[in-house]
Amino acid sequence: MSGDSYEGLRLDPNWPGIEEGARNHVDRAALRNLARSLQEELDRLTGPASAHGQQASGTLDDLEFWGNIDPRHIGTWDVAQKYGETVKKAHTEIFQIYGDLVAQYQAVISTIQRAAGNWDDAEQASGGRETAAQA
Repeated sequence: MSGDSYEGLRLDPNWPGIEEGARNHVDRAALRNLARSLQEELDRLTGPASAHGQQASGTLDDLEFWGNIDPRHIGTWDVAQKYGETVKKAHTEIFQIYGDLVAQYQAVISTIQRAAGNWDDAEQASGGRETAAQA
């Protein structure tokens, strides 16, 4: 370095919220409402299986119960047995993927809830005006 000296961190003057006195605000109530809405939708995917004779609602339990066809139910001849095995494998894979989707969906909800809580904690720790109850 030929005579160059460090002049400190330079922030982009056009960065949103960087202007003097700017205050970042996160609507924590909106985050909690979003998490609540997502949870209600997730609950519809994870509820109990539909009773016999009722239309299946598409829950994970429905998929496990109504979609789990034993190869013997398809037929006993060789082609039916092979097809039945394929159906059984497909059901197992679909059930696993559906379960993974439900787990990731729940993780998103939990992350949103934690984010709202983290903003509450940061606001309180910095002596902010809003409390968790107001947000």
